[in-house]
Amino acid sequence: ERPDILVIMRLVMLPVVACVLWVVYTIAKPLFGRSTALWTVLLLALFPSFTRAFQYRPLALWLLVWLLIISVLIKGPWTARRALVAGLLLGVTIGVSLKSVLMIAALAGAGILLWILDIEARRMLTRKRLLVSLAAMAGGLVVVPLALDRKSTRLNSSHTDISRMPSSA
Repeated sequence: ERPDILVIMRLVMLPVVACVLWVVYTIAKPLFGRSTALWTVLLLALFPSFTRAFQYRPLALWLLVWLLIISVLIKGPWTARRALVAGLLLGVTIGVSLKSVLMIAALAGAGILLWILDIEARRMLTRKRLLVSLAAMAGGLVVVPLALDRKSTRLNSSHTDISRMPSSA
């Protein structure tokens, strides 16, 4: 915690805040219309706990990626390509915070319930199409965590292991 860089770190968060507001707008516009989307973004930007939440924390990036996932999932018909993009973004959320695993489990449960209970969803998304999309999503989901694990392993192996060094005693 260095107070001399606090202002700089908060300025770095401004693009993240701007992106969050933009993604909220892009989610709200097709659902509720342009006017309501604009009011939503304006009220969100003025809401005190929203502005306080954007101190320099990984949760700000986590929120942005989850909003992007929602945006990807609601913007059109369920396709393997859309599932792959959502899977890649889900992998990013795991890279930002491991608590994403619980959110992913909740999202998967909600998706399964929707497919079981909604006749229209089953009609639009056949079992074969669902399995292909889920495979694409799972493939996308593992890319980022595996890349981070590989990078972490490489970084850890480049450090000297002090436990193997001969003692001077």
